[in-house]
Amino acid sequence: FKEVTGESIFTYFNKLKIKEAKRLLTHTEHSATQISEMLEFTDAKYFNTLFRKIVGTSPLNYKKQLKKDVPKMPKTKR
Repeated sequence: FKEVTGESIFTYFNKLKIKEAKRLLTHTEHSATQISEMLEFTDAKYFNTLFRKIVGTSPLNYKKQLKKDVPKMPKTKR
């Protein structure tokens, strides 16, 4: 596997899990702790460490940044 992909199966699998975590953070209201449990990480601290290593920021900051980047909908009169 490593000869073909350049990384171990363990690293590859963790990257897939972090990709799914990013999707869940983007499209759900689940907390980082809930997502770490859903994706069966050994604990939330490990999930946070791995997420930061791969993405470059914590899951919480990632979610906060998403909220900043979403344009506000204008209020309409009824």
